[in-house]
Amino acid sequence: MLTPGSTLGGRYQLTERIASGGMGDVWKAEDGVLGRVVAVKVLLPALLEEPGFVERFRDEARTMATINHPGVVKVYDFGESDLPGGGKASFLVMEYVESEPLNQVLSRVGRLTPPRAMDLIAQGADALQAAHEKGIIHRDVKPGNLLIRPNGTLVLTDFGISRSGAGSNLTAVGSTLGTAAYMSPEQASGQVAGPLSDVYSLGIVAYQAVAGHRPFENENPLAVAMMHIRDTPPPIPADVPAPIRQFIEVSMAKDAATRWPSASAMAHAARTVGAGGPMPPPPGRPGYQSSPMPPATTRTSVMPPVVPPVIPPGNTGELRQGGYPKGTAPVPVSGPPRPQAYYPPEPPKKGKGLIVAMIAGGVVLLLLLAGIAYAVARGGANNKNKKNPVTVTTSEAVPPPAPRTSAAAVKVDIPCEELKGKQFEVADKRLRELGLKVNVNPVESDTVKEGRVVDVPCEANKGDAVTVQVSKGGNTFPTGFPTFPGGSTSPSPKPPKSPTATPTTHTNGVSQ
Repeated sequence: MLTPGSTLGGRYQLTERIASGGMGDVWKAEDGVLGRVVAVKVLLPALLEEPGFVERFRDEARTMATINHPGVVKVYDFGESDLPGGGKASFLVMEYVESEPLNQVLSRVGRLTPPRAMDLIAQGADALQAAHEKGIIHRDVKPGNLLIRPNGTLVLTDFGISRSGAGSNLTAVGSTLGTAAYMSPEQASGQVAGPLSDVYSLGIVAYQAVAGHRPFENENPLAVAMMHIRDTPPPIPADVPAPIRQFIEVSMAKDAATRWPSASAMAHAARTVGAGGPMPPPPGRPGYQSSPMPPATTRTSVMPPVVPPVIPPGNTGELRQGGYPKGTAPVPVSGPPRPQAYYPPEPPKKGKGLIVAMIAGGVVLLLLLAGIAYAVARGGANNKNKKNPVTVTTSEAVPPPAPRTSAAAVKVDIPCEELKGKQFEVADKRLRELGLKVNVNPVESDTVKEGRVVDVPCEANKGDAVTVQVSKGGNTFPTGFPTFPGGSTSPSPKPPKSPTATPTTHTNGVSQ
């Protein structure tokens, strides 16, 4: 049994146990060779009995040690040591980080100012990009694994359940692949996690940082995992700038293909909106807009639907402003070179755009006149006495048709008054029996107990998604929060108690 004073590998003298987790204990230790303080993770003896686990752990440690980035905790050494009472101990030696985990920061201050939150998210995305470039997927990105140094910089730690591109997996058989509250839909549905799974998890962290609470909360981790798959998150507070809300929407997209295509692109977008700039279109999807954004300019409305536009979608004036405002530049991040980040193209000169529009309009007008002349001539030649009118299709822009309402829509009467005050599980079951989908919106209530229904619509069409307002307790919160390095926090309600999906201990800046 290890105790303070024990030495591993003839070099690392343990001084105090600072964290415990599912894969082992983390100790603060003195490196007798280099004379520095380190963190030593000692694997649980049960893990050593799994065939091939030690070899996989050693290979993964070697891969992680190649990551040279200030935002990723450094791996120094890996070894095995005989224990005084018999048996062996396998251990991993890492950088000891003097810091405060982000989850403790959020518990203390409630929520961060949007610019400060975006700064931390950008740093976290930079760190993830460094890992992804080495083929390592973190798979457990959460506030507890984002350490904030006293100078405000962020360090990503605890790759305990990471997976490398080579296929090695540090997760013991049967252990949880991530924390339910931050798990991506693909992880929750049993699919293999990829780089965009980490992007989603970091998007959940961004939501929590600006909203003061997680988007999906339930005492049952399985229920939370299902929410990631099927439910729409509650709206982010209106005092958060729209570009930042839209940035988080993209980060938390259910379909991985519609998220930021890389952690690097996510970092660039976070810095753009954090600096007050508009939301840049995600790379690979020109002209991206989320529903809260105003419609694109109508300068191409003169073009007929059948004529391809001269200017590619997304090159409108509003969306081109997705670059940095004048006088603003991205925050430089040290470390190894990164793939080229996405920068929206420069807008064309107005004079050139006007000439193109005039030429296109002239072509359309000629086609229109030619079509009318041909139709009239043909109608007269065939039969002057025919009373059938000649139909001429013009190239005038036609507004899109209104959404069609299915004639087979079945109206459902919801027993709303009966469901108010009921446990959410009861209401959820009843609504699904009526053929409805259910979204949850946690709200504060001084009159309805936590976990019970505050309000629910009284009617809907079968198959519709209805939003159930569920009480998260009374509004007995402080009027303000202390400041945090990099900016003061906005007054906001204290976040509700977070469910503990996986027991985790954080001490002295090391998480497990």
